[in-house]
Amino acid sequence: MERLKRAQELCRGAGLTDEMFIENMVMVYLGVRSLSLVSLPAELPGGDIIGRKIDIMYRESLRKIEERTSLSKVGLAIRTMGMSSIQRKRFLLRQAYHETLRETHAYRSLFEAAAALDMSYLPFEVRPSIQEVYFCRAQDSREQLLRLVQSRVMIRQEAWARATADTPYWLLAYPEEHEPDFMRRLGKLLGYPDCCVSSYVKERLSGKNVERRAARQLTLATKEGGFSPWAFFVKHFFPCRPDCAAAVRQGETARVALGMVCSGLAEEYARTRYARIGQVLVGPDEVADHLRNLQQLEPPAASPE
Repeated sequence: MERLKRAQELCRGAGLTDEMFIENMVMVYLGVRSLSLVSLPAELPGGDIIGRKIDIMYRESLRKIEERTSLSKVGLAIRTMGMSSIQRKRFLLRQAYHETLRETHAYRSLFEAAAALDMSYLPFEVRPSIQEVYFCRAQDSREQLLRLVQSRVMIRQEAWARATADTPYWLLAYPEEHEPDFMRRLGKLLGYPDCCVSSYVKERLSGKNVERRAARQLTLATKEGGFSPWAFFVKHFFPCRPDCAAAVRQGETARVALGMVCSGLAEEYARTRYARIGQVLVGPDEVADHLRNLQQLEPPAASPE
């Protein structure tokens, strides 16, 4: 319990939400799920502001290198010599990301909280300005995660190698979402029910918008009463149905496990399930905005270097 208290203090002190703490830290710590996933900087407090800071730093560095107006950028200019224009831009964007995040209190506290719970983490670069960080505790989960990440790297490399000028941007941003085996393995580690993962994979492969489907289902279900808040047991998860029995069991299992260590955590988890329902209802718009931001911030390229 002391570990949990310390980790919660670190998260709250940095403005990280209890929802993030419970879903990504506590549920993994208690073994309710083997793995959790946090997208950075989007899920940090003021993530949109952090994103703009990264963009401003990147553009300023690029301008100074191109104009050779700052002696402080001479070393950087030398380091980027021999790079193509796209490679240089990606290098600068990646550097802006790391410099900005290192100065962010919430970013540092997130990993300090993980350390307090004796949890491992593994960052994965989605784009130079976006990382997904996986958190796990058990050694076998970490080993599975390492193999999964290796597969993800190969999938992305192959997708970029096949890319043409006509390849949709969203397909290059997340090509792994169109690989059934990868998605099933990831879903299992994240604690997602098989039926929901299968539905998600089928819809992605057919070009169906999962977020819109979930929002439509939920809109109808809220009018007819055919849903359970426990089916929406973690962020980023879309049940195959708003009343999916397997997903409901996962949510109820989490509530019971949390209540056994702290009634306050269980109560907060229950409260945030309704907030999660609201997120699903507006999800399609957020996804569209996210993809637009990706296209604005990062130049198209032939490889994910």
